[in-house]
Amino acid sequence: MLFLIKFSTANIQILKNYKSLEEINQHLKILRLKADIHKKRAEIHTKFIKHALNPTNLLAEGIATLSQKYFYHKILHAALKKINLFPKK
Repeated sequence: MLFLIKFSTANIQILKNYKSLEEINQHLKILRLKADIHKKRAEIHTKFIKHALNPTNLLAEGIATLSQKYFYHKILHAALKKINLFPKK
């Protein structure tokens, strides 16, 4: 007995020959497991995004960015002053 089944993944249609119903069931099981993996990944990404967009985290990131820029500015200013490239007032 030969089964010819048409299914589509990512907008691509595929024809696959199956020799038994067990083979079809096994393929369906694999597809269900892949779908479950994608759902779990989406849940993890959603939790990560919610955590990253937390106001406390946004504030901490903003403060860290500003302090880093200030620190780099101070280092550059000191280095330029030391090699006399910075104009004196």
